[in-house]
Parts: sequence; C-alpha cells; structure tokens
Amino acid sequence: MSEQVIESAAKGLGSSVALQIASKLVTFGMRVIIIRLLGPQLFAFSEVQMSLMISLVLLPAREGLRRIAIREETDLQSRLLATSGTFLSVLLALFTAIFNSFFYKDVQSTAMVLSSVAAAVESFSEPAVVNATRRELYKAISTIRAVALISSSAVGVVSVYMLPQSQGVYSIILSNLTHALVLVVGLTSTSGGVSDVFSIGIPNSEVIRLAFDAVVQSVMKFVLGNGEGFILLLSCDETSRGAYKLASNISSLAARFVFDRLEEQSFAAFSRLQNDVPAMERTFVLATKTSSMIAMLFSFIGPAYSRLFVRIMYGPEWEAAGVPFLLSLSFFYLQFISVNGIAEGYFNAVATSKAVRGYSMFTFIVMILYMGFGTAFAVYYGPAAIILANALNMIFRAVYCARFIARLNSKKTDQTRTALALLKEATPTLGFFFTMVALSLLTLGSERLMNDQLNPVHVGLHLLAGFGSCIVVLAAVFRFERIFVQQARKIFRGEMPAKED
Repeated sequence: MSEQVIESAAKGLGSSVALQIASKLVTFGMRVIIIRLLGPQLFAFSEVQMSLMISLVLLPAREGLRRIAIREETDLQSRLLATSGTFLSVLLALFTAIFNSFFYKDVQSTAMVLSSVAAAVESFSEPAVVNATRRELYKAISTIRAVALISSSAVGVVSVYMLPQSQGVYSIILSNLTHALVLVVGLTSTSGGVSDVFSIGIPNSEVIRLAFDAVVQSVMKFVLGNGEGFILLLSCDETSRGAYKLASNISSLAARFVFDRLEEQSFAAFSRLQNDVPAMERTFVLATKTSSMIAMLFSFIGPAYSRLFVRIMYGPEWEAAGVPFLLSLSFFYLQFISVNGIAEGYFNAVATSKAVRGYSMFTFIVMILYMGFGTAFAVYYGPAAIILANALNMIFRAVYCARFIARLNSKKTDQTRTALALLKEATPTLGFFFTMVALSLLTLGSERLMNDQLNPVHVGLHLLAGFGSCIVVLAAVFRFERIFVQQARKIFRGEMPAKED
C-alpha cells in the first residue's frame, strides 16, 4: 500500500508539473500584455485590494477545510465538510460584497463587488478538488487547472484591449470569473457529477471540532500569507506596491507550478501513510530535497537575469520602479517557501486537534511580530523589508513543524529523532551547494559584461551562460545527490525506496 501511494503521488506530480509549465508559459505571455496595458495604479489595485478580498472569500473552502476533508476516512464526511466550506465562502462573499459597495466608490466599488461574486463561484470547485484528490485523479486536476488558466488569461487579454483604460480593471474580473466557471464545471464533471461531490448535512462532532481548529489556523495563515498586502497598504505608495506585486508574481510562478503541486501531492501521500513512519519520512526527505534544489536554481542563478528580464518584458518604467532588485530578493525567498510547504503538509496530515490549536497559537504570535516589524521596517526600507520578513516567517513555521514531526515519530518508533537530523537529511549536499555558488558568480559576472546594454551579442552570451549553468546543475544532481537520484528512480519504477543507513 505504501509503495502504491508514493508512486501514485510521484507520478501525479510529474504530470502535474508538466501541464503547469505548459499552461504557465502560455498564460504568462498573456499576463505581460495585461500588465502593460493596465498600468501601475490599476495593477496595484487588482493585486492588493482585490486579491486580498478574493483570498478572504475562499478562505473557509480552500485553506480552512480542504485538507481536513481530504484526510477524512469516509467519503460522506469528506463531502459534508467540503460542502460546508463552500457554504461559508458564499456567506463571506455576500458580506464582502455589501461592505465593498459602501466602502469603495465608482469603478472600484463595482470591481470589488463583482470580484466577490467570482470568488463565490470558484468556491464551488473546492468539493470537486477534494473528491478528485481522494480518488488520486492528479492528471485530471492539473489538466483542468491548465485549461482554466489559459481560458481566463485569453479572456483577460481580449477584454483589456476592448475596454477603456479607466475600466481596465474589469478585464481582471472577467478573467477571474472565467477561471472560476471552468474549474467548477470541469472538476465537478470529472469527479463524478454533483451527487458525488456535494452533500448537505452536518458532519460528526469530532470532525466539526477538527474543522473549527483548521479554520482558526487558516485565518492565521491568511493574515500571515497576505500580511504583505496589509503592510503594503499601510506603508508603501502605489508605485512601490505595483513594483513589489509584479516581482512577487514573477517569482511565484515557480511556487505555483512546482512547489504548490509538490506540496499537494506530498500531503496526499502523507495522509495515506500515517501508520508507516519510515515511508512518511522518506517521502518528506525526497520532497523537501526536490523542492530545495529547484529553489536554489532560482535563488542562485535567477538574480543575474532579473534586470534583463524586466527590461525586455515590462519596459523601463517597471525597471526604474525597482522591480529587478525586488525580483532577486523574491527568488531568494523561494528557498524558504520550498521547505515550509512540505513541512506544513506533513504536519497537517498527522496533527491532532490539540496540535493544530498549538500551531495556531504559534502562528498568531509570529503574525503579530511579522505585522509589527514588517510595517515598521517597510516605512524606512521599502518593500524589500517585507520580503525579508516573509523569509523569517517561513523559517519559524518550518522549524516548528519539523520539531513536531520529529517528536511524533520518536514516540511512534521509540527511536530518538530530532528536527535538526530530519532537516539535515533533507538538505542538499555541500557539493551541490558550492556548485550553485560558483554558478551564481559566473552568471553575475556575465551580467556585468553586458554593461546594461541590450547588445544582441552580449545578451546572447549571457543567455548562453544561463543555459550552460542549468546543464551543470543537472549534472551536479547526479554527481552529488546519488542517493536521492536512486530513490527517485525507484519510486517512478514502482519500487519502494530503500531506507538510508
């Protein structure tokens, strides 16, 4: 059973990442057009105020109850829990729509109300996501998500061209609504139809208690995850907000199509391996090391190409706003996202109601410190301070989860296991690390040779250096991460990875 679960999750990850890469490449080009036409002010409004509101509406269905519903033993309780999450999201959408109609004026008021509607529609896709994940329909989920992304981006491009610039924000709303509708229809039909996805009723008392704790945790996670939005509103002007959000969006492409999928697949595997500690730890080590090495590719080599990328894709206006520097810091931040995502996935798969409450209290304390220090430093040092605060936030949360995992596994196996040993085993080797440092110096030197000029020869040589660096990284994986490569091969061949001595 353990072998089948790990193999299914790993193969699901492969197809998921491939589809996500293809869809992101297509939608990214469309997003560039939309961002260029919207301009900094409308872009900042759509990425800060509108995004915060949409995340809030989807909070119960997506962040609060999805994980609990996936790990439920019975299909009925799972459906009841997922449907309850959708119901709560619809209520939140109604409340935010009424509030925004009074708080904002003119175009912004209409935009916020319609965004609440789009978020409410998307919440109906969450029960289908839960059902499809429990049935291990990973490829179907990835395919539908890819279709939704491409469709919504195409609608956004067409509408932003047709609408006056003052009403360009409506193109984002139409894009969001298209995305929501494709997800709902596609995922529901793939998961067996409405009767197999939705159930109306009240879950049992234990499930309700666990769900309540999960919702409380998700509220803390919402503030932490979107704390940067609140800090931007309190401490930065519109140009800085736009620059930060653009840099964050570019770097988060990696997080969305690799780290998010890896976290979801790992959580699904952890949920089904709860009685097999060795298998869970091997899965944790493999998943964490995979995400860490991918993150290092961005954080060590990405900064050398930030300025060139922003200048070519978005123009000198965005370059002058400081996007290249913020993008380089955002690449660095990916390293901490990659580790925290897997650690939290493990924690959520095995945590009891009491453990979830303890983690909620911890994240609340971190939230207070993050918001306070982040806002204070952002006033003086700008958006860069927010990125560094985010990195510290991820470190604290990852260490907490790793300590919990180590203690729990020590009790289950009667063997002493420390968080440091677990994280060390999941960390890339020193040989791989020093290879990345050398490649970082090489690519930064190549950038300096360009001398800020878009000379085709210099640009070509710089790109060639980056391509060669990627090949060296791949070679370094086979040279310095041999045990990792062997275990990964065994998983995809359907064999159980051998436990390290």
